[in-house]
Amino acid sequence: MRVTSHVQRHKRNKKTLKAARGYIGGRSRMLRLAKQSVLRAGVHSYFGRHERARRMRALWIQRISAACVALGTSYSRFISAIRKAGVELDRKSLSLIAMDEPKAFEQLVAMAKG
Repeated sequence: MRVTSHVQRHKRNKKTLKAARGYIGGRSRMLRLAKQSVLRAGVHSYFGRHERARRMRALWIQRISAACVALGTSYSRFISAIRKAGVELDRKSLSLIAMDEPKAFEQLVAMAKG
């Protein structure tokens, strides 16, 4: 005879309901709704992480672009020239330098124009 109410099933159900804690209405109390909600939340969190990475990259580009325009060059020309100069800094690092160390960024722009 097949046993359906074993320890493992209780454990799995409790885990699902614990993950659904804080959801509104039956989503936090009814197992079927909780399962669906937890699964969908996991999908959204996965895609959300990738979307956050895209938004951060766009923010870094905006910051670098603003700093470049202030120094009399465009973002695309700066990135192209800095690659040709052999500087291997990513956009995150460049944006931090542009914000926190304007003098150093000025030197990078001068080297790129060079």
